[in-house]
Amino acid sequence: MNRRSRAKDESCTQKLKTVTLFIYLTGVQRVTEIRQHHLDLFGREMEHNLPKYYWKSPSQQDLTYRELLDTCRNLPRDAIGVSRGTIKRHVTVMKEIIGYAAQEGHGAAFAPATAHLLPPEERTDAEKRPVFTAEQVRKVFSHPLWTGCKSEYRRHTPGKKVVKDHHFWVNLLLVYTGARRSEIAGLQATDLSEENGIPFISVRPNHLRGLKNRHSKRRIPLHPHLIEEGFLEFVEKARNRGAPILFPEAIPANKRAAVLRDTDARPSYDPKFGPETSLGA
Repeated sequence: MNRRSRAKDESCTQKLKTVTLFIYLTGVQRVTEIRQHHLDLFGREMEHNLPKYYWKSPSQQDLTYRELLDTCRNLPRDAIGVSRGTIKRHVTVMKEIIGYAAQEGHGAAFAPATAHLLPPEERTDAEKRPVFTAEQVRKVFSHPLWTGCKSEYRRHTPGKKVVKDHHFWVNLLLVYTGARRSEIAGLQATDLSEENGIPFISVRPNHLRGLKNRHSKRRIPLHPHLIEEGFLEFVEKARNRGAPILFPEAIPANKRAAVLRDTDARPSYDPKFGPETSLGA
């Protein structure tokens, strides 16, 4: 299922961890043996008995589940039970696996139900973190980084100098595209194109980073404000000096030289290149 999905390595690893945890908590190892009560047990153990932090030390990894629970008897109640979002991710993966197995001719004799396995949402709508308001975004971008700083090395001190480097552009691009941080930080000079007079950014996998899944490959039109600020000129200068990467400063120094080398044998980049999160206005 992982191979066919062509998902990012991190997503594949998460699915494999779900399978490992399911076997660990239920003891069931064959997909054809899974029944609804096993899924119920899986959700119940994650919510009520599994510690929030598990398998963090080698000593824990060698324990059976019952032995692990014995070591957690004196933990405070708020240290037990994983989050609602984590439970949702795990039970969703198991439902996908059961469905995929059915397509391969290994179907279980039941239709898995998972909605009832999720703990009730304890936060009110007011307590949930809302998206940034326009006023909050304006406050962020009133920082000297965008309005004028003292110098390249004194970016927090107000002044008259605006340095349009990766600090300047990456954050603006995040707001105007809604893309993930790694998607913007890993842009190449060839990822900016134009069609019918409309410039756009191509978000696609490259030697720096992959994408979260195959649906993440897309085109994003360039906002007029980015054009006004000179992003097209910034990209053109990068191309003229032969820079394959738009924001080399965003690459850790210990890998920068190898990644920027103009060769067909560039090394695969660290899968931890930027978390898969997005910032929206």
